Amino acid sequence: MSERVHPSYLFFLMYMTQSGVIIFSLPRIIAETFGTNGWLAIPIISMVVIFLLVLFDFIYQWSNDQSIYTIIEKMLPISMYKILYILLSLFWTVFAFTIAKKYVFIVKSLYYPLTSIHWLMFIMVILIYFFVTSTIDSIFRITTFLFFLSSTWMILLIFLVIPELELIQFTTFIFQSQGDFLRGSIEIYSAFLGFEMIIFFLHHVQKSSKTMKYIYLGQLFSTFVYLIVTIFNYGFTSFEQLKYQSYPFIDFFRYIQLPFIERLDGLYFMFFLMKIIVTATVYLYVSIEILKRSFQLSRPFYIPILLCVIGFICIYPLNTKYDIDVLLSKMVYVQTVISIILPAILILYLSVKRRKTDV
Repeated sequence: MSERVHPSYLFFLMYMTQSGVIIFSLPRIIAETFGTNGWLAIPIISMVVIFLLVLFDFIYQWSNDQSIYTIIEKMLPISMYKILYILLSLFWTVFAFTIAKKYVFIVKSLYYPLTSIHWLMFIMVILIYFFVTSTIDSIFRITTFLFFLSSTWMILLIFLVIPELELIQFTTFIFQSQGDFLRGSIEIYSAFLGFEMIIFFLHHVQKSSKTMKYIYLGQLFSTFVYLIVTIFNYGFTSFEQLKYQSYPFIDFFRYIQLPFIERLDGLYFMFFLMKIIVTATVYLYVSIEILKRSFQLSRPFYIPILLCVIGFICIYPLNTKYDIDVLLSKMVYVQTVISIILPAILILYLSVKRRKTDV
């Protein structure tokens, strides 16, 4: 096993995993669901995620430096956890490549309409494969590098349109809408998905009292970015227009002009590719690890290839926005349940175990 990395890397991994394609349509989803000043829903839903992270904090403190894999394998019979590992591995593999194909579809529809989506997706699979087969140290460090390369300047560019904001767009009415609150809340919650996968990386990090603090900071930073994006879209676009834009964040970037760059939204998409690769890599890396443990294999080179092929084949029939959105929404619901049930079961198991030890 390679030497453990500093826990500060978890901050960058947390944000880069959470920041996905939903950011393009997040302002519209919030406007449709919560209506006027709907951006206030972001910190509310973020608090739900922070509560689940608190459960992970207890799990981390009570685990006695054991990996999440070891805890699950002690909690369940061998046959049961092996079946669970296989099912989760297949699900997270398909989930990772569905997220990637959603991004590829947006890129194709906006910039490369005549290019085959399958060839674009094939290139994406190759990039994800080379990243996921790197060492865990490389994944942490490259993710940190990609964060500074793709995120910091994007956030600063948003503030260039402050003079264009119209405060009249922010009415005194709050949550005036006829939207489906439950469905919309789950969609907004999905913007924070990925936090539940960080627990599978904790055994690669140095044991420290500050470990979970970096994860909390990553969550708060994601909340800050989503807030900024949504607030600026609310202040830059009329509320009625915002509800009918497919990807309001992309339209927002098209209005930002620099003297040396003509199409800033195209540059943004190129750098956003790095975030999608990190997100898909995190899910795929955990899929590879649990599949190895289910078959008790040490370093089989064919497992990453096998999962990449399975993922590519499973999403191959998805050629339209409707097909991708339907599958992705269903998988988001499943992943939402996993993100809630996983910490609940683990905290229950460890608490019972601690009581028996105390007795």
